Amino acid sequence: MNKTVAAVAVVAVGAALFEAALLPGIAVGVAAVAAPKYFPKLAGALNPLFKSTVRGTYKLAQRSKEMFAEAHEQVNDIVAEVKAENEAQATKPPAGRSQTAA
Repeated sequence: MNKTVAAVAVVAVGAALFEAALLPGIAVGVAAVAAPKYFPKLAGALNPLFKSTVRGTYKLAQRSKEMFAEAHEQVNDIVAEVKAENEAQATKPPAGRSQTAA
């Protein structure tokens, strides 16, 4: 037990040094691991909540992945259009100049 507490404390201190925003996630993780051990009745109640949280997070990640893929594709299309327009302009003779030699 003491080794576990020490390990969690070391991880929490390390997270606080690098990124304080990680601390709430660590606290939730520690509570999720410790709750069944210290509160057996609570474990049965938390299991469906934990599963639904994981399921929702997974679905959100999948949707985000799809949205970012679509956005990436749209940006690539725009870049290709701009590149094609620039190449088309580079092959045209400048306006206002005649191509006949004087």
